[in-house]
Amino acid sequence: MDDISENQKILNIIGSKPLASDIHKSIAVALESSFVHIIGSETVWDVFKLSLDASIRDIEEHPRGKLFRRLIEFGPLNSNNPKALVCDGETVLSDAECGSCLEFIFSHMINRFKGELAELLALEPCTILFQKLQQEGRLPLGIEYYWGDIIQERRRPEKLSREFNIRWGSFTKGADGLLVEQIDVKHDKNYNLLKIHSVVEVKSMIRSKRKVINQINNHIFRLGGGVKLNEKEYSSNFISKSNSLIKVMVKPSSWKLSRKWQSVKKDDKRAIILPELSESPIKTQVEELESNLWQVKLGLPSKFGTILI
Repeated sequence: MDDISENQKILNIIGSKPLASDIHKSIAVALESSFVHIIGSETVWDVFKLSLDASIRDIEEHPRGKLFRRLIEFGPLNSNNPKALVCDGETVLSDAECGSCLEFIFSHMINRFKGELAELLALEPCTILFQKLQQEGRLPLGIEYYWGDIIQERRRPEKLSREFNIRWGSFTKGADGLLVEQIDVKHDKNYNLLKIHSVVEVKSMIRSKRKVINQINNHIFRLGGGVKLNEKEYSSNFISKSNSLIKVMVKPSSWKLSRKWQSVKKDDKRAIILPELSESPIKTQVEELESNLWQVKLGLPSKFGTILI
């Protein structure tokens, strides 16, 4: 599949040329870098489709996902039909169910996909940042960057025993990005020592510096229970952290989309037309806020979920 057709397929889903182009470019930069690991990915479209499928799968598995499927298939309760004032829980939705479904669409469906897109857009600046730090000698040459669902960490401990042995929970989604170095263990060829050099946290909406750092610190803590990278498990005994571990937080910019809209009549129906998203007035910015703490501000607006509606 050539670049043009890949870009067009992303555009058909996103609906915004600048955003589709930025996503395509970000994924392409990561795929061209030999140290970036993205599960099951050979082309830009493969990576994008994985994110799309993850969002759809999440909707299918969510308890309120059934409400959305019923809304699409049967619609809401018709209050003008006296014979249909009570819903059966299987077909048409009651008013209360419609309200719950709309809240699900906004707070879960849109935000879930929005988060996936932010992670895709973060691939390029994070990849370039790590390459830059390698060139400056702040990172070793043998680093590997794992991204997305390929990273799994254990849930926080259920409780602490009298012997202070931690009982960790099951594996679940880990950090958005993990930069590691695998070092051979001389006494056992079956194991590698995993040295953590960076933890990346990506946010699709504005969050305070303190909250994002707390999330990064939580991921670092959970590494104490071990980690899975592409289904390969590393126990805590074989995990170490760099003395200069780099924390990277990725956020959207503060600029906002235009709220202008038009109501257009066509074929006796009215449609709401939103303006096409123009080129971002702010380019992605990468800066070191303090020693080993980096911030990446994407060129995205702070509330770009409007694009997806």
